[in-house]
Amino acid sequence: MVVMLIVCGFGFILVSTLFLVKPSQRAAIVGWICLVFSLGVFIAPLCIVRRVIESKSVEYMPFLLSLFLTLSAVIWCFYGLLIKDYNVAVPNVVGFIFGVVQMALYVKYNKMSSKLPQIETTATTTTPVPDHDGQVIEILTTNAELPSKFSN
Repeated sequence: MVVMLIVCGFGFILVSTLFLVKPSQRAAIVGWICLVFSLGVFIAPLCIVRRVIESKSVEYMPFLLSLFLTLSAVIWCFYGLLIKDYNVAVPNVVGFIFGVVQMALYVKYNKMSSKLPQIETTATTTTPVPDHDGQVIEILTTNAELPSKFSN
């Protein structure tokens, strides 16, 4: 279903820019569409940031994802500035800011989660369960009549 949505979305963008937009404006319109999707990529982890702040735990936010998101945003931002394409540079500035916020939250709440009281577990002993296979078969084969040793 998701693949179908992606294929249909790509087809809609392709057909609409080919037939409804002048050739001189196609690159600008596709650039704006890509800018919106790039912003969506960087804004998507904000729901995880909310969960981290509420729970004061970083178990749902992997640090390496935030780190590489930030590094990627920096590299693409510099590339966008070098080629003077603001459709590439602008969303990556936003991505850099969100990435730094995520890493700061990770540093802050990772220290707090290690200070939380730990639940101590005690070793439990297991007792073996007696084998009741024969009795179960006997109950099933006699149409739920109880064996004599279980009757009162």
